[in-house]
Amino acid sequence: MKFVTIIIALILASAVVLAVAGPGEQGGAGGAPEQAQGEQPVKVDTQNKGEDQQLKVTTTAGEMKGAPENVAAVRQQMMEQQQTMTKEMEGMGKDEQKVYQNQNQVREAVQAMKMLGEMPGGIGSEVSGIAQGFDNSVQATIQAELKMEKRSGLTKLFAGGDHDAAKAMESQVEQNQVRIQEMQMLHDECDCDAEVKAMLQEQIQTMTQEQARLQDRAEQELSKKGMFGWIWK
Repeated sequence: MKFVTIIIALILASAVVLAVAGPGEQGGAGGAPEQAQGEQPVKVDTQNKGEDQQLKVTTTAGEMKGAPENVAAVRQQMMEQQQTMTKEMEGMGKDEQKVYQNQNQVREAVQAMKMLGEMPGGIGSEVSGIAQGFDNSVQATIQAELKMEKRSGLTKLFAGGDHDAAKAMESQVEQNQVRIQEMQMLHDECDCDAEVKAMLQEQIQTMTQEQARLQDRAEQELSKKGMFGWIWK
């Protein structure tokens, strides 16, 4: 009789968790759409769907104004982009603001890399391809981090953290580590102005620090097992 009671309790607990989690949290984080490569301003649109809020992001942030002529022009465009990003965050919810606050520095660094590749005497066009890879990765890590932030406390209690989102984030970190190595090689081999190299190194440092943060965030999420998390393993 005790065995039957335990089985019934587990079934009821599973039903509660599935009802709380909803379809939005049962899926993985790998479905984040890749964005077009056009140089368009960032657009953030939220649509309410039941209790969840689906965040749609179009990110090649910053409105490019042609190839900058020097590092000072790059920094000026970065300042303007920072102002645009700050304004965008005003219309976001608490979870979105937290995630974008963390990742905006990387979005700025991506655009800086692209501009350094396009300007006369810059790093060269090869850096733009690597920067585009970072840009696509930002889309995926933003969506993964949003899934983690939006996961309800009750779902975490029973089912644990969003392990699919955490694993997707870890995958992006691994790919970005390779991109950072490639970027560092371009920096070391570049026969370009010292000011250009110094600015590129700043962006590499920003990327490196962000990967450490994302890896730590993923590990924290994976450590949340939940009372009945083993059922979904």
